[in-house]
Amino acid sequence: MADDASQPSKGMDVDSDDKDKDKDKEKEETKGMDIDKKEEDEEEEEEEEIKDATPSKDIEEKVNIILAETTSSASANSLSEGIEKLLYLEKKQRQREHEANTLFIAKQILDVCKSSGDWNITIEQIAILSRRRSQFRRVIMRIVQYTMKWLEQDDEMQRSKEKRLKLINTLISVTEGKIFVEVERARLTRKLAEMKEKEEGNIAEACDILQELQIETFGSMRKKEKCDFLLEQFRLNLAKKDFIRAVIVRNKITLKILKNLYDLEVKYWNLSLILFYHHERQFLQLAKSYFRLKELLKSGKEKLQALSNGIFALILAKYDNEQYDLLHRTLQSEKKLLEQLPMFRQLLTLLTTQELIEWPLSDEMMSALSKFKFVGVVDNEQSDLITRFKDKVVQHNIRVVAEYYNRISSKRLSTFLSIDVNETESYVSKMVTDKEIFARINRLNGIIRFKEKEYQNKILNAWKADTDKLLDLVDLTCHQIHKEMVIHKAKGAKKAKK
Repeated sequence: MADDASQPSKGMDVDSDDKDKDKDKEKEETKGMDIDKKEEDEEEEEEEEIKDATPSKDIEEKVNIILAETTSSASANSLSEGIEKLLYLEKKQRQREHEANTLFIAKQILDVCKSSGDWNITIEQIAILSRRRSQFRRVIMRIVQYTMKWLEQDDEMQRSKEKRLKLINTLISVTEGKIFVEVERARLTRKLAEMKEKEEGNIAEACDILQELQIETFGSMRKKEKCDFLLEQFRLNLAKKDFIRAVIVRNKITLKILKNLYDLEVKYWNLSLILFYHHERQFLQLAKSYFRLKELLKSGKEKLQALSNGIFALILAKYDNEQYDLLHRTLQSEKKLLEQLPMFRQLLTLLTTQELIEWPLSDEMMSALSKFKFVGVVDNEQSDLITRFKDKVVQHNIRVVAEYYNRISSKRLSTFLSIDVNETESYVSKMVTDKEIFARINRLNGIIRFKEKEYQNKILNAWKADTDKLLDLVDLTCHQIHKEMVIHKAKGAKKAKK
């Protein structure tokens, strides 16, 4: 301590180093933010559509002449003849590798077919144009994008479910196995799943349709859209009650990306509440989800609601070091908000002190807890919350007794816990199997032992280990004393020479 006090400049250097480190951290964080912004800007630039090149004037004139001949007579033969002429013209331009002219003719063919009102011919031409030999990738992509707009903009398409299904299935078959239209295929698949869910009410089929796509492997899709797609898969798996697959999909979503996407992050944690509550009642993870939502939510009322739900979920969680530590940290870090939640502050105080909790609690607290329900877990009943809470109180009391008693009778312990002897034995047995405490029950004598028997060998080994530690400390102390004496003698010899 004296050496430390005699070197104040060292302490100043340490503080300055800490400040420099903080500055470096801030620079790294700002750099990270800049990189994220750059990535977003790049994605937006990629999303912007590149304008198509204009076709040549002679092709425009030829196409207009054919269209005028086709529309002048309303017969079916004239339509088929016009389409054949346009397809022949498209073939010539494709063979000459003139992409702009090919795309222009393809769009005109689709417009003619659509205006005729014959959807069978329209769908047939979509398939033909996209599967023609040596067709340009850009032409296929534009055909898919152009016809996808009909799903939202065309009134007739909105009214007819059959036409929408035909068009979507045709476009999905066209985009199959083509990487350059994988984003369009994903959007079409999602629309098909929405139709199955909303219009037919078939959640299982909608989930299976959406699950076919491994969306995390799509490199050309923007991160935001990809996260939104994964969250939709997550939601449908929860609605289908396929919790194993829901966990798999949830693990595909990285929190680092969600930090910059507020709405999607809130949706992610809301869906996590449903998963952790219904899948094996994972109350510790449920509490963490509520605490994360508390940080994200903006209004004070929502923050209080999330905190109260998180505290109660944490109380119901299985006892371990992490749960006990989180109870203490919540009580210390949330003092301001807990002033507005006196009941939950009292519960935290009771469960973090080594004292027996009287059961049942006060009438006011019991009435409030009996009405309590978790928000956002999609379960209106939640009838077992009070019984679970009682179990946690009894287990806390057993741990407190185990701290102060080595041996206790079953009757005496049951009076502490305010339950009968059989219930006491079942609680102790369960805690032993969960490895929360050590206990042995002697039913003949009615005695419960909380301390493990110490046999002679174990006592001797412990004594030997303590003795070895003591001797090591003595040797170290003697060495330090000898070192100080040598240094002192050396300094004395130097002074004598002077």
